[in-house]
Amino acid sequence: MMKFNKEKVTGLFNNMSPTLDKIGKNKYLQTIMGAMMALLPPIILGSLATLLSIYTKDLNYKPLSNILNGIGTITIGAMALYLSFLMAKYLVQNFMSDQDDGTEQVLYL
Repeated sequence: MMKFNKEKVTGLFNNMSPTLDKIGKNKYLQTIMGAMMALLPPIILGSLATLLSIYTKDLNYKPLSNILNGIGTITIGAMALYLSFLMAKYLVQNFMSDQDDGTEQVLYL
């Protein structure tokens, strides 16, 4: 059985910390992280709607099943569209944080 050596683990994390901080401050990784975090609510809603749709099909309740299928299609099916918009929005926020919040130009379209 291996013994836990607290000093070795603490030293390892102290050595890795500056490198991981640099990686965490990368603007492109922050963009991906922000966009994926913003996508969590539609993912959860679409997943629940899909699960409930399958359950209502088993109960032979077609109207509710069709509505839930539509919700799943809108949320999960259009995820690439949402992700492309959110990636652009968060990229603008990360590179031009003092000038623009990422939605200013979209409002003028």
